[in-house]
Amino acid sequence: MLLLLPLRTRPSRSSRLWRRCSDLTSLHPPPSLTPAQQQHALILKARAAERARFGLTVWQLLGAGLVGVGLAFQWWSESLLPRRDDTRHHLTLPAAGAVVSHEEAHALLTDVRLALERHGIGLGHARLPVLVAPDLMGRQGFVVKEHGARHTRRVRSIRLQPGLDAMRASHVLAHEFMRAWLWLQGFPEMDSHTEEGLCELVAYLYLLSSLREPREGAAMKCTEAELRHQIYTIEASMHSPSKAGFRRTIESLRGRKLHDLLSFVRQHGHLPPPLPPGTLGLGFDELV
Repeated sequence: MLLLLPLRTRPSRSSRLWRRCSDLTSLHPPPSLTPAQQQHALILKARAAERARFGLTVWQLLGAGLVGVGLAFQWWSESLLPRRDDTRHHLTLPAAGAVVSHEEAHALLTDVRLALERHGIGLGHARLPVLVAPDLMGRQGFVVKEHGARHTRRVRSIRLQPGLDAMRASHVLAHEFMRAWLWLQGFPEMDSHTEEGLCELVAYLYLLSSLREPREGAAMKCTEAELRHQIYTIEASMHSPSKAGFRRTIESLRGRKLHDLLSFVRQHGHLPPPLPPGTLGLGFDELV
């Protein structure tokens, strides 16, 4: 009758070195080891101490940390850089065509965002749903704002009145996009005239940009005459009581760059005083 006895494998060199140093109370290996063996024994004891304290060795912790940094950077870059995949659309709308669906409104908002990004007014990868909603309490556009965790700001959606023609809808979306931009950029609370004036100014900038720098592949198909008519409509209504904020904003803008004006409002919460008379009138070059 044969008895099968377990085989005893010979411990590795590293294991033998570890056992020879494991009963020491200090990190100093016995003098009987060669310098190379002493250094190797010290490394083994240091790694064992790291595992006992952290569960992993330091180099493994550093590797995990680098992976975490890489994932964080990927999230950051996707959050801030424009996502071109989201801006692709295949809808085309005539300027006089009615906007009745969320997809049509989203296509127009994409045009607005791409045009304004060229002038430094962009939100990168921030998602802005746009909904065609019938009940806006008499308004043509509305931004649904909300507070997130840790005092952050978010925009739940931009609402658009259904049935507006594409030209008017683009104007309204540019106006409301600026309202969302001010909110997400952390601008302080300001009076309604100042906020409305800034929003209408940027909507005016969008139309001027579409006239001077038309973009191929835009969702809205319009002629130069149609764009000029919409711009003239804004300029003609400037003296109405409802456009008081727009008038004040233009007066403050004369002689300044747009981002100088926005920087002042962000710091002080109100428009800067107009510059002395003699400055040039409002023009496209002043806006950009």
